[in-house]
Amino acid sequence: MTRTRKIFTWTLASLVVLLAVLVLVIAFFDWNRIKPTLNAKVSEELHRPFAINGNLAVVWQREPDEGGWRAWVPWPHVVAEDLSLGNPDWSKKPQMVALKRVELRISPLALLAQRVVIPRIDLTEPNADLQRLADGRTTIAAAQIAHDGRGAAEEGREIEPAHGHRLEGRPGPLLLGDEAAGEGNAV
Repeated sequence: MTRTRKIFTWTLASLVVLLAVLVLVIAFFDWNRIKPTLNAKVSEELHRPFAINGNLAVVWQREPDEGGWRAWVPWPHVVAEDLSLGNPDWSKKPQMVALKRVELRISPLALLAQRVVIPRIDLTEPNADLQRLADGRTTIAAAQIAHDGRGAAEEGREIEPAHGHRLEGRPGPLLLGDEAAGEGNAV
């Protein structure tokens, strides 16, 4: 074997081994280890308490809705159990949303183009308590403000509408409290 061929063979073999190690690390990683960091970052960004109290896992599965060669690419399905998102400090109730389970699918091919595409989110037993005070402040609008007080459009971030994407939920209470209109309803 010539010297060039040996270098090429060893380089290719090293890349294959590195790729195999990367796949194994991702496949067997304990995602619960990042929960404290993830909870802290989300809480900091939203200026309210956020917690994943249950299991956090990533399961790699082929996506049945994809066609052609894309159907063979495994997608990460992120599963989080027992989630809670608190209300802002000025709210009358401490918790805005609680979910028994959330499962979302992330398109890995879009990640290669540096875009996050989540075509489907499944919510199990959502429990939401949305409020609007007499002065017009709403708990849902407060969750949409970025950490520096500006919205995404003001920061120049692009928000793409979800065409053909699905958000599905299994039954759970949705409470709407509207002091501005003098109403409070359970939906």
